Amino acid sequence: MRQRITALFLLLLTILLSACGGQNENTIVTFEEGDALPSHPVLEEEIPFPTVPMEVLMEKEKQPPVNHSDFKAVWLSQYDMTDLFAADKAQFTRYAEVIFQKLAESGFNTVILQVRPNGDSFYPSDIYPASHYVTGSYGKALRYDPLEILADQAHKAGLSIHAWINPLRLMSGENLETIDPQYQIRAWYDDPEANGTRLQQVGSLYYLNPAYPEVRELIVAGAREILENYPVDGLHLDDYFYPTTDESFDQAAYQAYLAEGGSLSLGDFRREQMNQLIAGLYRAVKEVDGGILFTVSPAGNLKTVYEEDYADVYTWCGEEGYLDAIIPQIYFGLEHGTHPFDQTLFEWAAIPRAESVRLFCGMTLEKAKTGTDPYAGSGKSEWSESKDILSRCLALVQAEPDCGGVAYFSYQYLFHPLTGEPVEATKAELSTLLPRLQAANFAS
Repeated sequence: MRQRITALFLLLLTILLSACGGQNENTIVTFEEGDALPSHPVLEEEIPFPTVPMEVLMEKEKQPPVNHSDFKAVWLSQYDMTDLFAADKAQFTRYAEVIFQKLAESGFNTVILQVRPNGDSFYPSDIYPASHYVTGSYGKALRYDPLEILADQAHKAGLSIHAWINPLRLMSGENLETIDPQYQIRAWYDDPEANGTRLQQVGSLYYLNPAYPEVRELIVAGAREILENYPVDGLHLDDYFYPTTDESFDQAAYQAYLAEGGSLSLGDFRREQMNQLIAGLYRAVKEVDGGILFTVSPAGNLKTVYEEDYADVYTWCGEEGYLDAIIPQIYFGLEHGTHPFDQTLFEWAAIPRAESVRLFCGMTLEKAKTGTDPYAGSGKSEWSESKDILSRCLALVQAEPDCGGVAYFSYQYLFHPLTGEPVEATKAELSTLLPRLQAANFAS
């Protein structure tokens, strides 16, 4: 038996050593702080990943997803992390450790981590280019794997970590021209037939058009890449769905649909494309691991969400097979002129939900920092006149039996991302919010 084990070990070692002699595109190169970064793709200097399956090399079972029945989350956006990415690997790891320690000490148990803001990636990907938020500009290679570090440090702090992607939003045309042609979004950009159909320019940015199966498949493949390679506990989408109501965005796809006998209005056609995308993402999540949560966070104004973003939240919530939880962004104060917090919360709570679908409430700390809401009409000064708005909003959420948790945007309004020091402008608001949050028990 010992000889057989020794032989197996030598065989695996031989495979590993031979793999290290080849080339592989999925490569992270580490540099000392201050070293110049190579252009993407990195060629002869790269150290390839071994081709031996990770489960064989590590010889340990992947830990199951951990999610809390008491959902208390914070969004960690690309803007919260921009300064962190300039650090070397060791310092970045230390920054991540402090961030997650601060969140855990404050009473949070989940972090919603941005990993794909603009058709790019915060980790080594075969499907999307490295994000300029991480590398400084498109076309550069990652020096280390930020997502690997962030997931590890979040779990060490006892937090669940949900990977947050923007499915449709891409970068500008100027930036698309700088990424490697190996990526599908660049290939579509270069293709006169696909540029204007599979992807479309709106303002300064390009967006993917979900009316095409191959586009939806690309988005799902990108999500699956995260789920299969990183120990994330959830997949998350925010409020960026269709970027415009302009009929020209998907005119070719819609006219082709009508020519084939379709009868849906343009609005219903768009909602159906989003339904297919959401269902596809949900299937991918559950195929990887049934314990991983899939959550979606639309804007707070239901009318806008349904009629202008074309997000059919009624279907997503009311039927099985679309999501595990809806997290409306109720970024309004109690005195908002048209969408007061309590009324908006009740509207979302009134949407019929399938038994497996939960309702969490998204809120923002940004207005507590700025002290104003210019769109709130008569309530625009509420945030400067009161310093307990979020605490009172949380009390309403606790009193709503259909709401099982909260999420707050975003980390930079709680603590400085580099120093970990509390943000002075939100101290008063947090002094009333955090004690209530820590004592809250949504699970009961």
